[in-house]
Amino acid sequence: MPSRAEEYPSPANLLLEIRQFIHKNYEYSKILEDLDSYFVLHSSNYGKFSVIPYRRIIGNYGTGKTRFLKVIGSICYRPTFLSIVSSEASIYRMIEAYKATLIIDEADFTGSNLYSTIPKY
Repeated sequence: MPSRAEEYPSPANLLLEIRQFIHKNYEYSKILEDLDSYFVLHSSNYGKFSVIPYRRIIGNYGTGKTRFLKVIGSICYRPTFLSIVSSEASIYRMIEAYKATLIIDEADFTGSNLYSTIPKY
């Protein structure tokens, strides 16, 4: 774990390091590497925006969805990994308490109250 925060020489330098980390740990198209690099950078500046994006990953079994979440999620701002969520209220309490980036794996909320809260399109 880092012992302290350090200033980067420039935002471009930070973006380059993020891209290199993603490229080293997950293999997919360059345009998606760029998109996800900006997504990671945005996660630490979410308070400056009135609307924030989310990334949704879909695919068949064995296509690397969980690996993707671990790679991208690990470098987002305050990553909080969830696999089972008990209620809508618990999600909101966690967001409020930790101001974290939620990484939700196996997010199949069909048939629960969460289906209407968390968009899946």
